[in-house]
Amino acid sequence: MNWVALIFAAAAAIAAALFWWGRSRTGRELALMMATPTSSVRDIARLVPGTLVEVKGQLKTAAPLTAEFSGRACVYYRALTEREVEKTTTDSDGKRETSREFETESDVVRFAPAMIEDATGEVALDFKDAKVEGEQVHQRREDVGLGTSLLASLAGAGTTAHRFTEWIVAGGIPVYVLATVSASHTIGADAAGKNPFVISIKSEEERERTLGRTKMWQSIATVILGLIALALLYVALTSGPVQTSTP
Repeated sequence: MNWVALIFAAAAAIAAALFWWGRSRTGRELALMMATPTSSVRDIARLVPGTLVEVKGQLKTAAPLTAEFSGRACVYYRALTEREVEKTTTDSDGKRETSREFETESDVVRFAPAMIEDATGEVALDFKDAKVEGEQVHQRREDVGLGTSLLASLAGAGTTAHRFTEWIVAGGIPVYVLATVSASHTIGADAAGKNPFVISIKSEEERERTLGRTKMWQSIATVILGLIALALLYVALTSGPVQTSTP
C-alpha cells in the first residue's frame, strides 16, 4: 500500500467533508430566509417566543458608539488587528523556505442598545451572538522597523507588519434581520441555538444571491475534492509503498 497517497486521500476527504458541512449550513440559512415571511414590528408582539422572524427596518440607537479605528459613529463595530508573521523553515536537505501569513492579535466587537423601526413601530434588537454583515470602513497596514524585522527573520519567525481592519453598522440605515422572538418580545439570538441570527446591511435579495453563489462554489469544491480523494485512494490501494534509494 502507498501510505503517502493514502494520507493525501484522507486529507482531501476531510476537506471535502468540511466543504459539505459548510454547504449544508449555507443551504439551511438560505432555505430559512426564503421560507420566512417578512413580519412587521407590530406583528412581533403577537408571535410566540422562539419564533423565527424576518424584519426589515431602520436601525436606531440612543447611545451611538465611536468606532475604534475610523472614529465613525455607529451602532456596532468590529476592530480586527492582525500581525503579518514571516516564518523561515529548513527542510531535510538544508533548503530554507520563507512564508508569510496573518495571525489575529485582537478582535474587538462592540455594540450599543439598538432598536429596529418600520412603519408600524419599533422593537429592541440585541446584537449579542449575531452574524453581522457590516460595511468595511477602514484598513491600513503598518510595517515594523527594518531592524526588528531582520532580527526576527534571523531567529526563524517574526512580525513584519500589522494590519488594522474595521467594519461598522451605522445608525439610521436600513437593515435586514433574521432573528428569534424572545420571551420579552424583543428580537435576537435563539436561546436554543437552533435558528440563525443575522443582521445585515444587505437587502434580502442581495443576501439570497450571495448565499446562492456560496452554496454553488461549496458544492463544486466538495465534488472536486471528493473525486481527488477517490483517485488518491485508488492509487494508494493499487500501488506499492514509495521506494527510497540508498547510497
